[in-house]
Amino acid sequence: MEEKTTNHCIANLQQILLAELSQYQQLRDLLHQEVESLGNISGAALLHIHRQKIQITHKVKELEKQRIEVVTALSVEWDKPYSELSLRAIIAQVSSDEGTQLQFSYDELKAVIGEIQPLGEQIHRLSEARLKPVEASLKFLKDLQKKQQTYSMEGTLRGSAYTMSRGAI
Repeated sequence: MEEKTTNHCIANLQQILLAELSQYQQLRDLLHQEVESLGNISGAALLHIHRQKIQITHKVKELEKQRIEVVTALSVEWDKPYSELSLRAIIAQVSSDEGTQLQFSYDELKAVIGEIQPLGEQIHRLSEARLKPVEASLKFLKDLQKKQQTYSMEGTLRGSAYTMSRGAI
């Protein structure tokens, strides 16, 4: 019975890793799309990309919960503490075919995640660069509003370095 449960857990773990890989590949593709279109993309399209990224994040979170459940089941099955069951330790416990598949999926997953980080940093830099002129414009408008000229009750223009009557305008 133990072998059947172990095989089932390993098959589930492999499926989860492949599903995570698929989600991370989709995220990487969205990030590539965002990098290529930054500055030329409508707000609605950018919002759509962000919604897709959030959906992917939620799916990955759910897959991580499932992976933890499978590893917990393996820890009970193998009578080992959960904390000792890294993927490397699991691979060492299973057949060479299963171990090779798990290792391949894990290596692919690490490679895709490795591609995502620089893309995220690039998006951050590009977005930051685009925000600086907007922030400068907002600061200018805010400063201008503080210096807004208004009329006093006496009919003179105030808020500037000099005072001018309404009649002079």
